[in-house]
Order: sequence, then C-alpha cells, then structure tokens
Amino acid sequence: MKKIFILFSIISLTSHAAKIGWKGNSFSANSVVGIGVLNITATIDNQTFNPNGQTIVNLNSNSPASATRRVIPLQGQTIGQKVRVTCRPSGGNSQIDDNAAIPGGGNVRLVNNWICNQNGNSINLYWNGTDWEEDGRVNL
Repeated sequence: MKKIFILFSIISLTSHAAKIGWKGNSFSANSVVGIGVLNITATIDNQTFNPNGQTIVNLNSNSPASATRRVIPLQGQTIGQKVRVTCRPSGGNSQIDDNAAIPGGGNVRLVNNWICNQNGNSINLYWNGTDWEEDGRVNL
C-alpha cells in the first residue's frame, strides 16, 4: 500500500485599508466621521447649526409646528463629510427644508422636506463640497 502525502501551504493574506485620517505611502484620507454629539433645541425659525466635527445632531424644538422651526446646517468642512440628524423631541417639532440656502454658500438637497416630529426619525446628510445631500432617512 502506497501512502500519499499532500502538503498544504497556508497563505496569510492581509489587506491594509486606509484608516480614517490615515496618511502614508503618498495617500491620505481625511476624516469624514465626526467625533461628537450636538444637542440642539430650535427656538427660532431658520435657526442654523454647525455640523462640523459632529457624528450625530439630536434635534428638538420648542414649537408644536415644524414649519415654524426650520433648521439649516452650516457649510461642511470636508468633501465626503457625513452627519446624522436625529429627532429627539420632548413635545416639539422642527424640519430641514429641501433647497434651503446655507449661510456662506450652498444648499440642502433633499428628496423632500424632512420633518422632525417623532422620536428617532433621522436623516443622513453628505457634504459634496458645495451642498448637503440627503444620503438616506428613517421615519419611524
């Protein structure tokens, strides 16, 4: 009886994906993820907020009517920057309007107005260098 030996070679493959904020080998990737949470209570119509450096913006209002508490994000900082605006009402409503003019230049580009009227509703925004574009939304 003949014995056959088969040798297996185990090859370890590793890939090195670019890390957020990583720089090396003539490649750099700016961070597109914020590091903080911003809590906002809208108290006036057309109130601005600064999403730069934020991952999540929790939005509340002191008004029962969303149309009287429109909020507008200021310009983004980095192309590809993302922010999630989440509705955290304690009895108030607010909204982000499609085509709202951003102070300092740009617009908000949404499928339609986003109304913050239920705890947990959220919208994801993406800065394209000129405008905040909707990247998705959740309506509970």
